[in-house]
Amino acid sequence: MPAIAQDRASAQAVRDTLGLPGWTPWWRFSTDEDGTFNFELTRPGKHYDMHLSPDGDLRVEEYRTGFWSVVNSLHATMRIPNAPLISWWGVYTELCFWVVLGSAGTGIYLWWRLTPRKGVGYICLASVGASPPAPFAT
Repeated sequence: MPAIAQDRASAQAVRDTLGLPGWTPWWRFSTDEDGTFNFELTRPGKHYDMHLSPDGDLRVEEYRTGFWSVVNSLHATMRIPNAPLISWWGVYTELCFWVVLGSAGTGIYLWWRLTPRKGVGYICLASVGASPPAPFAT
């Protein structure tokens, strides 16, 4: 376990020195036979494979992950190390969630209390509930 802590500290020190935002997943740490420390830095839209040699030379390989990967990553992202403005994204998504949930709740309440002909609403709800789910894209 101390080796993982040392590897994490080394990876985070390199990340902070370069000023890059992102996470350093511990399961991506490895050391070659020649002593080169290999690790990955991940953030929405990009990941970096980093190779730190024992003499201090650093080789960085950058890979872009695409638009839909960024969209998928931002769904649950609350904060990213070295990216202080992304914490506002977490506040924004939380606010949007509660606005949508509140809108649905008040819409159902108003429909229930104010609609004299509820039969049409029941037919719409039943048709939505009875429709088959959309297939997942592979």
